[in-house]
Amino acid sequence: MRNCIIHPSSMLRTEILHQIGGYREKFRNSEDYDLWLRISEIGGIDNLSQGLTLYRRHGSQITAPSNTRRLTLYSVGAAVDHFLRKSGNTEVECLIDEAAPNDIAEKLALLYQMKPKADDLRAINRHAIRFLRISPNISTVNRNKLLSNMRHYLTLLERLKLKFYTLQNKTKI
Repeated sequence: MRNCIIHPSSMLRTEILHQIGGYREKFRNSEDYDLWLRISEIGGIDNLSQGLTLYRRHGSQITAPSNTRRLTLYSVGAAVDHFLRKSGNTEVECLIDEAAPNDIAEKLALLYQMKPKADDLRAINRHAIRFLRISPNISTVNRNKLLSNMRHYLTLLERLKLKFYTLQNKTKI
């Protein structure tokens, strides 16, 4: 549901990187998340319980608060691509346009039309809610289509979160 791997402390086999094609430029702000999602499709991923790295935070890093919107947009795009592949839809990929992220909205709506597996719903819902929260510039048509498709799959808590974000941002959902 979220990137829980600290990139500098990761270890993996080089042949796995070659097998999946390494990083993909289209996810320039969430390359590592996309990488872990694709690796998870061919093998197991695990975290050690002990801390192995000290992680320094600074204002110019990709995960700085000023980059939250961009980072969310790219990570949601990576997750949507992952779930499309997982559902057998390997021909379709998200196009990421920061100014008008309509394609991500369309692909999320498509995921819901494909009736996602119960195991995947929590993650898909979380990403869809995050996407709607940070993307006020989605076209009305795409926003309404996504909302219409996802409503049937949301839990009560997820519906409340969505409502809270709309009230907070004064957007109509």
